[in-house]
Amino acid sequence: MTDDGRHAVATALTQGYPRHQIAQALGTTVKTLKRLIDDSEELRDAIEARKDAEEAELRDLLMGMARGGDTVAAIFLGKSQYGWRDRDDGKGQAVEGGGILFVPTHVPIDEWSAAAARQQERFRQAPVIKPTFEAPHTGSPGIEGLRLVKPR
Repeated sequence: MTDDGRHAVATALTQGYPRHQIAQALGTTVKTLKRLIDDSEELRDAIEARKDAEEAELRDLLMGMARGGDTVAAIFLGKSQYGWRDRDDGKGQAVEGGGILFVPTHVPIDEWSAAAARQQERFRQAPVIKPTFEAPHTGSPGIEGLRLVKPR
């Protein structure tokens, strides 16, 4: 592919044209276009630039929706951009800077916090299960009777 052709393809990719249309305009297949993209840093950069622009646009749209009161958009932004999680199981990553918590205005914060704690209580403690065995285990070692407790 010539430099002019590569530049034209990079422009088309940056502008968001679908790959099948670009391949058709070049008179080739999508599979061949993918190989050309893989072999060209300029074309890979064009794809990354388009993805970055689309991500910024989506983030702006979501932020506008969140500012307009759409709590789903606000929660999604919190999770995707700031590491917020639904639960406190140690799998999330701590992010400095905090965030915004939407609480119903007709419920006092103490009452809301207590209700949230009650609702989440069953997820914070593992049930205690007592093993029941008729006879001692006589085979290869295994995990029978092992009591697993979730970490806090």
